[in-house]
Amino acid sequence: MGGPLHVAGRIDGDLAMVNGDVVLEPTAVVGGDVLVVGGEARLADGAEVLGTVTTYGPAVGEHRRRGDREREDRWTFHAGDSRLMLRAGTNYNRVEGLPIMFGPVIETAGSNPLRLEAMAIWRSESGRSF
Repeated sequence: MGGPLHVAGRIDGDLAMVNGDVVLEPTAVVGGDVLVVGGEARLADGAEVLGTVTTYGPAVGEHRRRGDREREDRWTFHAGDSRLMLRAGTNYNRVEGLPIMFGPVIETAGSNPLRLEAMAIWRSESGRSF
């Protein structure tokens, strides 16, 4: 439990990950199914999965320590190669309300991908202003 898990060798059987990401490097081979609950599965070109790959998005309400990447409720909308992310933040309070973050996500391909998220934040207690 946790993550991310980087696989560069061979796994004979199934692979399951809870609340973390699975990254299959170009030399990775999984002899069974890959199941990711509460994270993402990323397969590099050349990675091989003999079974199926099933992912169930990030965990809802999972607790993270300060400084960890924020990954609470997250919805991603795909349109071709473009993605738009919408998610609820973790620091709700009665004065400012719930932070709702949205914006584009850009991710490069390859064995060492770069991910860029540009998020705008709207707080539920601020009315219609950003």
